[in-house]
Amino acid sequence: MISPIIVWFRRDLRLSDNPALDYAARSGKPIMALYVDETDQARPLGGASKWWLHHSLANLSGALAEIGGRLILRQGIAADCLYALAAKTGADEIVWNRRYAEDARLRDSEIKAGLKARGLSARSFKANLLTEPWEVATKTGGYYKVFTPYWRTVRASLEVAPPIQAPAQIISYESAITSLDLDDLGLLPSQPDWASKMKAYWQIGPKGAEKALEAFLEQGVEGYSEDRNRPDKDDGTSRLSPHLAFGEISPRQIWQACQPKMNIAAKFLAEIGWREFSYVLLYHNPDLARKNFKAGFDQFAWEEDE
Repeated sequence: MISPIIVWFRRDLRLSDNPALDYAARSGKPIMALYVDETDQARPLGGASKWWLHHSLANLSGALAEIGGRLILRQGIAADCLYALAAKTGADEIVWNRRYAEDARLRDSEIKAGLKARGLSARSFKANLLTEPWEVATKTGGYYKVFTPYWRTVRASLEVAPPIQAPAQIISYESAITSLDLDDLGLLPSQPDWASKMKAYWQIGPKGAEKALEAFLEQGVEGYSEDRNRPDKDDGTSRLSPHLAFGEISPRQIWQACQPKMNIAAKFLAEIGWREFSYVLLYHNPDLARKNFKAGFDQFAWEEDE
């Protein structure tokens, strides 16, 4: 049996515009699609995110099955799962799309080094940003700390390639590899099932993301500049945040969809730019989630009033 290539899915739960999956499909090797519910994350998911993840994984599993694939689920420390599967299947290459938070980057670097030490190939790809956090530099070689000049620089040079089409068919690695059942991951709330009411408001998965974007571009984008500040407006925002967070749609897909309406979509795309800028700040300030961006605020006087 030909050795498989392992595609490690993370926050890129889609088939379209997925560079790691595209690379694997083009390799001609059998593909093992893998998702690991990582138990050593620095910031574990909250309940609502777990609920979304459950349904997004179910959607991804179904989409892979339609093109001949199969999603393997594991739970535990990602490195252990990857090393064990590579040893069991004889896989000689593992690919994934990049993450940018410091703890995730460090884990990925360690995993890549561990795989190479075992004689395996490891590749990572840009999939969830328009520009890498290190690609846009100031004239002095630093990073931008203010959004407006950052976005001005990006817009002046940004060339967005067309999104990658989903593979029409893949060769799945067929062997006696067991997978956890999705319910084994324990992502859904049960006592009580407080998330059941959310189903009426969201269509989880890439198709839901595409529908949300299409509806927004037809109805909401023209008034977005003002309506995004109006909580009473049902269509004031794109409703794409969770879809983006789990990688059910890519910024490149959003960018392409907005092109016919660039005259009215500029403010919305600037907010996509804010998302990019946030990754820049997080990359260059790994403690941003825990410490003040400006150290001067460390001594900020808070009024102690019960």
